[in-house]
Amino acid sequence: MENIERSIAFISHHKCATSYISTKILPNVNGYEYVDYQTCAYNEQITSPKVHSKGHVYGVLRMLEKEHPLYAMTESLISDSLDKSLKIIIMVRDPRDVIVSMYYSFGKTHGLSPNDIIAQYQRERKDRIVPLSIDEYASASSSTLYEIYNRLMSISDVAEDVCVIRYEDMIENFDGFYKTLLGTLPEIEVDYDEFHSSTRPKDIEDIHRHKRSGRVNSYKDKLSSDTIKYLNSELSSILSFFKYA
Repeated sequence: MENIERSIAFISHHKCATSYISTKILPNVNGYEYVDYQTCAYNEQITSPKVHSKGHVYGVLRMLEKEHPLYAMTESLISDSLDKSLKIIIMVRDPRDVIVSMYYSFGKTHGLSPNDIIAQYQRERKDRIVPLSIDEYASASSSTLYEIYNRLMSISDVAEDVCVIRYEDMIENFDGFYKTLLGTLPEIEVDYDEFHSSTRPKDIEDIHRHKRSGRVNSYKDKLSSDTIKYLNSELSSILSFFKYA
């Protein structure tokens, strides 16, 4: 009963199918109150909710770059979640694929938040990305990705009850991923077929859509060999920790 009542923090990062998780999965944990802090912040104002140790699901708490207007709030929620010994679920995706997805999303398709402060940040971010080639962006953003994933590594090390799941397993071993996720969450109502179909990669890439492709290892087709070698070196500890090496 103790584990069932304990609150849950679902922690991830951008470009990891977190939009689907936050709208279709986490709100359906039976008997728990869902706190979608980021959607509230994007649509209304930047305020930090209180973390309750029982009966709540917080997420998706997306790890953000330090310049993001929601960075301090997110870090505060994560720290409170650890302090109160919440159950922690971490979902990751290969950072090399994330870099590619961020380039197209943040530089081309990502919509602006109704929140003026966040919208201004998004415009400035897009302005920085547009002049860059994908290889230039990958090299420039590697240090930011390193900081985000290093923080996830630290959280997984210090959390008392933590489960790490991977985007790649959702794509390549959906049954195993589904079993792990539902075994970690309390009783939950999820339509298996919808979950599966909604998370399948696209057969044809569309760089003008929010979900451009979703394929695993797309970085191999998008980045130069020199850029891949650079990322492999810069992110080696992360790739090893999350079993991408």
